[in-house]
Amino acid sequence: MYSIEQRREKLHSLLLAINQVINDAEEQAYKKPAVKSWIAQLKLAACDADDILDELHYEALRSEALRSGHKINSGVRGFFSPHYNPLLFKYKIGKRLQEIVERFGDLVIHMNLFAFIKDWSMSMVGGCRHIPMLMSKMLLAEREIERK
Repeated sequence: MYSIEQRREKLHSLLLAINQVINDAEEQAYKKPAVKSWIAQLKLAACDADDILDELHYEALRSEALRSGHKINSGVRGFFSPHYNPLLFKYKIGKRLQEIVERFGDLVIHMNLFAFIKDWSMSMVGGCRHIPMLMSKMLLAEREIERK
């Protein structure tokens, strides 16, 4: 079983691979409906990944508030609540993160079938606006996980 950090690293490497071909994919989307569909699936997966990263960010802020003395739905009721139980949160977010990693893995497999031209200068920036945004959010999530 993989940790949240290992899943995040896997997602990061998949996003790097996708980001290297996104310009060629966008150019081919005008000619090939299958590529256009792939890009649409990529955008949906990016939105879902963005939601997960937002939840990780929120949980990090909530945990920090609790450590600094704020009472946020504490006690027995809070522990059994699906929103405030840290163990349940880690389990659920880990499962969702694994699902998104698998989705991006499938997208990379399809990407390789299309044989897009790689643009090595695009390893971190440019291309589809969803990918760099996700990568920057992942870096923020990584820093917040390290603070815990």
